[in-house]
Amino acid sequence: MSAQMPGTAYAGIFWDIENIPIRKASAVADARDAVRGLQKLTHTNHFQDENLQTDNVIKTFVIVARMANGLRETTPQFCKDQLVANGVQLIDLPPSSARDVCDDEIVRLVQALMNSMRKGEKITVYLSTGDRGLIDRVSSFNAAFDLIVIVRRARQQLQQITGFCRNVRRENGGRGRRLNIYLYEEVIRAGQGTDSDFPVNDVAVFAREGVHDLDPFADSSTRQRNSVNRTQRSDGNNEELDESGHFDSLFPR
Repeated sequence: MSAQMPGTAYAGIFWDIENIPIRKASAVADARDAVRGLQKLTHTNHFQDENLQTDNVIKTFVIVARMANGLRETTPQFCKDQLVANGVQLIDLPPSSARDVCDDEIVRLVQALMNSMRKGEKITVYLSTGDRGLIDRVSSFNAAFDLIVIVRRARQQLQQITGFCRNVRRENGGRGRRLNIYLYEEVIRAGQGTDSDFPVNDVAVFAREGVHDLDPFADSSTRQRNSVNRTQRSDGNNEELDESGHFDSLFPR
């Protein structure tokens, strides 16, 4: 790899499409908007760094899926075709019953990207997944990079999705790695908007809904009050993540 030019940053976008799928019925628009929104995300100043230039970003954009096994498609071929048509590199793995086959490939790709970088080069890894196990595996790499997680809210009630984001922040914060979280729905919305529309992070989204627990500047009384409000607003939906943190059950295909 050539020497890094002044003002240049590197971004690796890795999308676990089986965990955060696009719908076949709306694949044309969703693929376009998701890719555009994720591209915008790479030009966002996630940590309010001073003098950070975000206009010159060299991107690696990879989606990992599995090929059809008999009559069952984990990701419809039409959806894959739309993503490729929008400039995304697709890695279609052979059929496998192994639960973490896509996770393992993403970990391998992130490690390869880390190995290709020179010391001192700035890199941000964008991980589109709802799998806390995969997030933890990537975050545990012994390399200098910022981590951006894109998670889908879908039908989860507010308390569940804020709890997920809080746990991801806590588990990864102990490593001293900078991490930010965005909701997939906000990425789509930014992709549908104008060039000046950028996704906002989970803290900003939930603050609009009266939840300030994720805000490190919120006082304890505010956090307690909002915790009570969320409990009162619970809609009785008892869908939960499985023990490994997968969202598979929430996304019927």
